[in-house]
Amino acid sequence: MKFLTCSESNEIIKSLDATIDPKNHETLAKVGYTHICLKYPPCDSINHLAYQIAFSNHQSPWVLGLFTDWSIFSDYENTYLYYLIRKQYYNFSHIEDSPGHLFLNHEGNELFSIIEIAILNSYDLLIISNYDYSRYKLSHDGFLDVYTNDSELIEAYSKYKNARHV
Repeated sequence: MKFLTCSESNEIIKSLDATIDPKNHETLAKVGYTHICLKYPPCDSINHLAYQIAFSNHQSPWVLGLFTDWSIFSDYENTYLYYLIRKQYYNFSHIEDSPGHLFLNHEGNELFSIIEIAILNSYDLLIISNYDYSRYKLSHDGFLDVYTNDSELIEAYSKYKNARHV
């Protein structure tokens, strides 16, 4: 995992699609993509959702996770856990100095952990990959917006949504 500044992250995003605004999930829409909006599930299912997001991109050489907002509910967030992960990679900077996280395809567990931290701490997180067949936006409001043209993902998230009524 490599940590990126906001500028570095935005350069990567713009190289994929210049119309994306990382703070606005509606700009993730693309011709041919289906939009699925899910409410975060109860705690017992968060692991399943985070795993599904993290490993749906396992074929991509890299995935970018960019925190676009954090500390919205600062009294209840677990920053200790997040900074432990950063320290593991010898990065001691603050989230606002390098909110981007570049994951190689063998770093699915790291991506999985960052997604869970985003959900549990009510952080906003944009997730895109270099193959760009799916785009995710996790919101502090408790919603996941999925934009994809992958029929298997559309079916999986639709089943997930219907089964859990989220």
